[in-house]
Amino acid sequence: SLPCPRRESDGVCVDSRPYLANVRVPLRDGLVVMRDGGGGLIGNRWDSNQIRNITGELVYGKSQASGTEYTYTINMTVLSNFSQTYLVAQEGMVAWCANGTIADPVSRFCRPANNASVLSLATATEEYLSELRSKGLAETFPDVSGTIGQGLDYYGVRSRPKWAGNSYGLNLDFPYTGTYRFQFASYCPPYGCGYALYRELQFDELEITVVPGTPFRLEFATAPPGKFENDFVIDPPVQVRTLDIAGNLCTNQDTFAVASVSPSARRLYGQTTPVIGGVATFPQLKMQGHRGTVYTLRFEIVIIGLSIEHSAFLVIPCEDVKPNSQNDGGGQCECMPGYTEDTRPLTSGGTGYTDDMSSVLSYPDLYKAVVYQPENYLRALKPYGVCVPCANGFYKPLPGAQNCTKCPLQMDTTWQAGAPRGDWTTLSGEFRPGHLGNHQQDACHCIVRREAVNGNAPLETYRLLPLEIFSCEECPRGGVCNGLPKQRILVDPGRWRTSSNMTVIYDCLNDKACLGGEESECAEGYSGNLCAVCAKGYAYPTMGGKNPPTCAKCNPFFVGAAVLLVQFIVQGIVIGTIFRIASRERNGSVGLCKTLLSHFQMMAVLKDLDLGWSPAQYLLFEMADKISTPSIRSFEVDCLLRWNHYQYTGYYSSMPAAIVLLSVLCYVAIRYNDIIRRKNEFFKKKFDLQELIAKERRAGHDTAEIQLALDEMKATPDFVALSLGAAAMMNRMGEQWEDEDGNIVRGPSEEEVAEMPATAYDLAFCFSLIMLYFSWITIIKYLLQLIRSRPFVDTGSFLIADLSLSVDAPLYTVWLAGLALFLAAYLVYMPYTLYNSLRNESDRLHWQSIKNRLGFMFQGLQPDYYWWEFAVMARKLGLVVIAVILPDQPLMAAYMSLFIIQAAIAAHLMCDPFYSGRQQSLEMTSLIVTLVAYHLGILLKSGGDSTQSDAVQFVFSSLQFVLNAGVMWRFFSCIFKDMLLETIKKKVADAKDQFLVEDDVRKDVVHGELLLMRPQIRGLHPRMADDLKNAFDDGRVRDTIAKAEMPDLWMKHVQLSVNLEMLRNSWRGVKKKTGQAALKYKGVQELANRRKREAVDKTRWKRRFNEAYGYGGGDEEE
Repeated sequence: SLPCPRRESDGVCVDSRPYLANVRVPLRDGLVVMRDGGGGLIGNRWDSNQIRNITGELVYGKSQASGTEYTYTINMTVLSNFSQTYLVAQEGMVAWCANGTIADPVSRFCRPANNASVLSLATATEEYLSELRSKGLAETFPDVSGTIGQGLDYYGVRSRPKWAGNSYGLNLDFPYTGTYRFQFASYCPPYGCGYALYRELQFDELEITVVPGTPFRLEFATAPPGKFENDFVIDPPVQVRTLDIAGNLCTNQDTFAVASVSPSARRLYGQTTPVIGGVATFPQLKMQGHRGTVYTLRFEIVIIGLSIEHSAFLVIPCEDVKPNSQNDGGGQCECMPGYTEDTRPLTSGGTGYTDDMSSVLSYPDLYKAVVYQPENYLRALKPYGVCVPCANGFYKPLPGAQNCTKCPLQMDTTWQAGAPRGDWTTLSGEFRPGHLGNHQQDACHCIVRREAVNGNAPLETYRLLPLEIFSCEECPRGGVCNGLPKQRILVDPGRWRTSSNMTVIYDCLNDKACLGGEESECAEGYSGNLCAVCAKGYAYPTMGGKNPPTCAKCNPFFVGAAVLLVQFIVQGIVIGTIFRIASRERNGSVGLCKTLLSHFQMMAVLKDLDLGWSPAQYLLFEMADKISTPSIRSFEVDCLLRWNHYQYTGYYSSMPAAIVLLSVLCYVAIRYNDIIRRKNEFFKKKFDLQELIAKERRAGHDTAEIQLALDEMKATPDFVALSLGAAAMMNRMGEQWEDEDGNIVRGPSEEEVAEMPATAYDLAFCFSLIMLYFSWITIIKYLLQLIRSRPFVDTGSFLIADLSLSVDAPLYTVWLAGLALFLAAYLVYMPYTLYNSLRNESDRLHWQSIKNRLGFMFQGLQPDYYWWEFAVMARKLGLVVIAVILPDQPLMAAYMSLFIIQAAIAAHLMCDPFYSGRQQSLEMTSLIVTLVAYHLGILLKSGGDSTQSDAVQFVFSSLQFVLNAGVMWRFFSCIFKDMLLETIKKKVADAKDQFLVEDDVRKDVVHGELLLMRPQIRGLHPRMADDLKNAFDDGRVRDTIAKAEMPDLWMKHVQLSVNLEMLRNSWRGVKKKTGQAALKYKGVQELANRRKREAVDKTRWKRRFNEAYGYGGGDEEE
């Protein structure tokens, strides 16, 4: 090797041979020698006198690529850790060499670094010496230094022999290209160089140059972007550098680079470019690929076999340059299903949602090569178009720019599966509200819009089946539709439907009974149609249990039995009391009872009208119902009997038959008691006469008259015939006839028949009349309730009165036939028959038998208005018919009822039908209280919540109780006065009857005496006999004598006139015969028995008469 040349400027030794950059670059044959002050080589003269180290350090570096200069120290260096920076000088030198190989061995002066290298050097030296000996040049190995020759030999340093192995060296790790400066110095410490003149030697420097090594790899100086627009030149251009293993740019490379892509694109432009100074730049590189496809770009320098890849290189997908679009396969973007390019406003027929339409801002540098402000450009021009989601109510199943398809009528995309659609990820990956961007027709859902939106009124619909027809219907009132089929309609609480397959929803009669839901469930205790039928173990409470229908849990069995028994007792007491008053001889007060009964019957009708009554008002109406009608229906009785409406109707409809049976029993009982009473009176009187005869005989008195009276009682009367009363006397009234002895017998007068007491028939008829009047209105009500029915879709029609009974069943047809028959009997036949009886007896209403038989209907009325009670019955019938026919329209029913009440008041004021002012006032009071009750009900119903407060309910209830208490007070005051007056009249009448009885007895005695004279009259002159006979027959003689002030003188006058023609000796026989005739005449037993009951002893009176006027009392001749 040549000696190191020195740079003139600074004397630095410069190695002109470049070093190729590599992983580790060793210093080549760095030989450092020591010289003395004269420049001579030290050689090995000082080897034994000193141990001197020579160090080699990197002190400076300058990068070729960047021009940066570096100053290195021992702590900051690029020397390898394997470098030996100091060596001990031997033969006045050291050397740092690269490792040697057989092909490139190192010089003799290089130091072996390990034993193997030492052995290699020794072996090489031995071989070298052998070679020299063979040439005869030397026998021993010469010193390294002290030679003269070329190259290193010039310095007196031998380079041979060369050897292979590891040598101590100075190594650079991954050196950058540029210059490096090494400094070599020596310092010998006192312990090593005790006799050295110069401990520190003058240093020397070596500068080397590192140049790029062999190209090792490629590197992107400017890498391709991860995304780039299709068919646009990639900007900034892709730049690839060629680097050696140390990472230095191979500036010495000038060739060509090629770009390729995989998978294959449709076309690639600008893929070849020159490599200049180790750098390849692709200024025109662009690609036409498939949008959204991830490509791998490969850049390769073929001549050196290096390549580099870039992945992933994504051609900007359609969803980025044109959001919500997809590759159409031809390099263009088309809107994905669920999106459209129709950006017209919805009001102009658009189908896309444009309210939040925005620009594509994901890649703001996308169009920098095209415009200066790409954001503004995109926002303003939308160069690729826009894809907006299909608006609410639209869908689009296919890709493309076409408009979205509108959902079928009454369908939109707001709901899904019966619930509001939440946000969702569309096919484009966009997170949107669920009603936007739909791509399937199945996304169309029946509209459920519960509040007005954008001017659209609320609308709820349900889905018609089958689902494939995509048809909806508006939600029925009372249901909550969720857009699903009708089976999923949620019925509102308080409403009901027959089944989940039905869409007709009904308002429940009791809101709390219906729980609603899909299955229209009923609350506990409720069942059936409208949840208005009480389940087993439940019944309607007595107080307002039907309006609305409320079900409560039943009480134990015995409670119902006790309540039913109490009701029967109370109703029996009411009927018995009225019958007791009606059967009295003076029964005028029964009219007041009838008026009060009618009042309570009208009050009872009010409980069938749902006018918002309070429990207290219902209590009043139930009390009125139980005391004025035969109603047994109550909570406890319902629990006991568990009857339906048919059974209750059958019970009430059969009451007339029961009434007839009870009337027959009543007739038999009264008739039997009357016969027994007459028989007891007869035998008691007979016994009393026998006792009197015995008493008079013991006293020594004459008993002929008493015996005669006793003889008259030998024949027992027909007590059955005697109890027939006025009915048996009517045919003989006003008549006269001759008995078998030829005596004239006069029939009873009308006054006598009118005064005859009522018979068993009359009283039994009165009892049946009261019972019918008591039950008539209830019977009619239950029969009329069979008329009104309510239809239900799918299940048929049911009775409004009992929604558990179907009117489509054959049993209902039977009941309809019975209804016609019963109504004809109760509404036509019975009232007409009763009216006809009253009309036929209208001129005999003063008769005692008629008053007891029919007086319940006309007592208290003026004679011309005997029919007035039928008008009252018509009024009550009208109220009942309205309440039964219009239960679902309570206000209409109340107003119609008001009209009837007002008409009744007007008729009452105009006709003034009652002869008693007290009964007139009671009737008016009843009508006014009823009128007020209807007005209160209307106020409660029409007032809504404002009238349902506790205070209002208390006031109204209190008012009704006070008013009805006023009716009761008026009734009791009137009936007290009437009965007091009747009692006084009865006493006066009894006293008058006493006098009349005495007159009648006196007339009978006179008549008897005159009859004794009838045989004598037959012997008189014909003209005189006829006149006297006629006078006898028409009663003129009897009345004249009986009414005269001196009846004895009149009688004596008659007797004297008769005795002029008669013989005195025939008196006894004639008297006996005429006595028998008189007894036969008395065969009309009713008159005789009545007179006996008057407690006037006719025999005693006759005795007093005879004693006073000289008849009888003596012997037979007298």
